[in-house]
Amino acid sequence: MTIMTGTSMMSKTKPMTTPMMKDSTPMTTTLRRHGRPVLVSVSLIAWAAVVSGRFDAQQAPPAPPAPHVIDVSAERFAFTPSEIKVKAGTPLEFRLRSDDTSHGFRILDTSVNVRIPKRGKGVTTVVFEPPKPGRYTFECSKLCGAGHSFMRGTLIVTE
Repeated sequence: MTIMTGTSMMSKTKPMTTPMMKDSTPMTTTLRRHGRPVLVSVSLIAWAAVVSGRFDAQQAPPAPPAPHVIDVSAERFAFTPSEIKVKAGTPLEFRLRSDDTSHGFRILDTSVNVRIPKRGKGVTTVVFEPPKPGRYTFECSKLCGAGHSFMRGTLIVTE
């Protein structure tokens, strides 16, 4: 093992020469290994990759559909809109804002349960794709006052 530190060892080695083939042509034009050109092997590998579809751009998986955006406001024991109709298989993006105090937003029998900040403090975004057609009830999940139990809505998913 040779370690070079700061100085070149070129002066201590023999100058490099181009290896010659049997017919006195330089080997830099065609590399040979066991009597066969290496270039043929590389070409065959590239051809096989193209034929097998590895470089085919059309093999990419399709992009998921863009979510349907639904703006929902929460205020004084009601969601607006309180009834939402969508087609099955459509991803939904709820943009939730409050027009008064902080609220919650929960879709029953799903994992969706988020906090909506009070007026002027921002918007909460939730992405949800209904697993099947049907009716989904959403409600406020944070005690917000005397009419809290009436703060509900329905998501209707049709085929």
